This record gives sequence, structure tokens and C-alpha cells, in this order.
Amino acid sequence: MPAESSSRDTPRAGAIEAGAIAKDPSIITGRATAIGGNLLRIDGQLIQLAGIEPPEAAQRCGTRSGKTWNCGASARKELSSMVRRKSVTCTPSGAAASGSILASCTVGDIDIAGELVSNGHVFAEQGMFAAYDSIEASARDAGLGIWQGDSKRPQEWRADVWEDAKRTAPDGCPIKGRASGHIYFMPWAQEYAGRRMRTTRGDRWFCSEEEAQAAGFKPDKRS
Repeated sequence: MPAESSSRDTPRAGAIEAGAIAKDPSIITGRATAIGGNLLRIDGQLIQLAGIEPPEAAQRCGTRSGKTWNCGASARKELSSMVRRKSVTCTPSGAAASGSILASCTVGDIDIAGELVSNGHVFAEQGMFAAYDSIEASARDAGLGIWQGDSKRPQEWRADVWEDAKRTAPDGCPIKGRASGHIYFMPWAQEYAGRRMRTTRGDRWFCSEEEAQAAGFKPDKRS
């Protein structure tokens, strides 16, 4: 999710001065583990890469031949490859809605988020202050990764999945609430399709997250 004008204009899509890093106590540095396409864990802290949107974990994108591939899993795999056995340095910029730390992160002089966008593994966040717009445009023009065929931004993909799930869910309420642990699953969750509903055991269907939370259910952290 943040950064520069183009991966070709700056050292590897947006380097951060190492000298400044050493002097800032808020900087987070260490070995990282990829939890998702834009989420890292460093020393027990969850860090969300600012300025980018990865495909959903279960999302599939189109290829040039009209087939599909698991672009969501690919984004996480690429992020994992970028940080494996390397020291990662993150500069926090706030808090994400999920409660994780929002930050710009680098491996050496490589801006991780910018590199992911540059190679077509993730989408750049949109908006007036979008940091990676021009980098995304270059990847799109080159037909890299998610841009090689028909692909939808995560929000649009979730909306389509939601509407499809509503058509087959009881009373058009597609959120699955599991009584055990009081956890609810959104239609785009990886295990949603395989999650059998046992209403005789207290499992419930919900029409909205607000309804599920009001009933004491918590979101599945993997959704």
C-alpha cells in the first residue's frame, strides 16, 4: 500500500534512507513472515503494507488464454519469497482497520509494496493520494500478473461473490455463523464452501456482519 512515481524512476520502486531508519525508534526491523498478500508478522507484530490491495486469498484471476489462476495465493507466495531469510524494515504510518500496523516496508533498498505492484501481484490502492498509481499503470500496460487477463479488484470481486451466495442462502442471508467458537464466515472466506451448516447444533445464517456481531459472533480472522 505507499510510495513513489515509478519503479523505473527510483531505486527499486521507492527506497528509504537507511540512516533515517537507524535514528527512528518507531521503525520495526527483523525477520518477517508473510501472513497474506499484504500482511507481515515481525516479532509478533502484524504489519499491513500501505498503499496496496492484494487479491482475496480465494480469488482467481484470468489468463490470456481465458483460463483462471489463484492470484490470491500467488500474492502471498510472492511476498513470502521477497522477505524469506531477509531483514525487513518497516516505517509505521498509522493503524489499519483490522488493528494491524499500517507501514511502508523495505528489504534493503527495495520497497516491498511497490515491487509487488510493479510485477502485477497486487493492485494499487485507488484514490486522490494513491501512491502506486503510475507503477500499476506500467504493470497493466505490460500485461503482468493480474493484468494478463480479466481480473477484478478485491471489492468488486467480493461484491460478486456476495450476490452469488445470497441467491442460494436461506432468506438471502449468506454469512455462515458457526456455533462452536461463535465465529462467522464471509462468502469469500477460503473455507466458506466447505463449511457445513448444522442449525440443529446452533449454527446460524446472518444477513450482515452487524447482525452476526450483535448475536455475539466474531469474524473469522482468515476471511
